Amino acid sequence: MLKFQMGMPIDNNLILKEKLENIQLDETASDAVADTAVYRNRIEYNLLETQEKLYEYDVKRKKGQFLPKLTANASYAASYQNNTFGKLYSTNFPSSYVGLTLNVPIFTGFQHVNQLKESQITVQKAQNNLMTARNALNLELNKARITYLNGLQTLNDQKKNRALADEVLRVSKIKYEQGVGSSLEVIQAQTALQDADNTYIQGLYDALVSKVDLDKAYGRIK
Repeated sequence: MLKFQMGMPIDNNLILKEKLENIQLDETASDAVADTAVYRNRIEYNLLETQEKLYEYDVKRKKGQFLPKLTANASYAASYQNNTFGKLYSTNFPSSYVGLTLNVPIFTGFQHVNQLKESQITVQKAQNNLMTARNALNLELNKARITYLNGLQTLNDQKKNRALADEVLRVSKIKYEQGVGSSLEVIQAQTALQDADNTYIQGLYDALVSKVDLDKAYGRIK
């Protein structure tokens, strides 16, 4: 099932190098909640910011259509003239000029005005989308943090329950060996320990999933 979930060929060998006991789960993973700008680590928010900047540049471009335009131009040419064909290229008459052209838009029609307003509205929509995304990402972060902390608390309780069930089984075996306990008591203790183990494994899985969700909310997953 793990190979299938990973998209790995079923026939290939898979060797797990880490154990569940080596996984570190603690409350320090959620300490960065004081960072109010953590949403900037999310790629989706960065994309929205880039989009907003592009829309702002488009507004500046359309505002530039209403500004006067000053252009410089220059030209230089030389012409050869002579009444004798053989001396045609002996004398040239150069001509040149340098000038400035000022274009002042007096009335460009309402089309440019409407296009500018449309672009400004697009920028406002982009800003609203940024605010909505910021609130949504902060809400996701708070939810992931609470879920993770609750999962850690549940996991610690299940770990204590497993240790308690293991101790009950140990005492039951001693009582049975000394003839003051029954085999049924030992079987019940073994069953309780198996149930505690299964509950702990499920709690560990839930905690790991919540840890991944927390890292995703913080933008730690690259």
